[in-house]
Amino acid sequence: MSERKVGPTDFQAEVERLHAAGKLPKLEDLLSVMGDIRKEYAPKILAARELPAENEQENGAGAAALSKKI
Repeated sequence: MSERKVGPTDFQAEVERLHAAGKLPKLEDLLSVMGDIRKEYAPKILAARELPAENEQENGAGAAALSKKI
């Protein structure tokens, strides 16, 4: 994945563009969607962080190292 990161200036410009076009979602709608996503993925992320140590050999210890960074 080589998606371009959006910096604060680009983000602000996109917000202004959406607002001017009347397409900026309401804060309540955005927070609702974020809550739904969090409900779905938070348990999966927490479960992945608790994988047994023997999985580190299968996964090249990447999962354990990544979970410590998150």
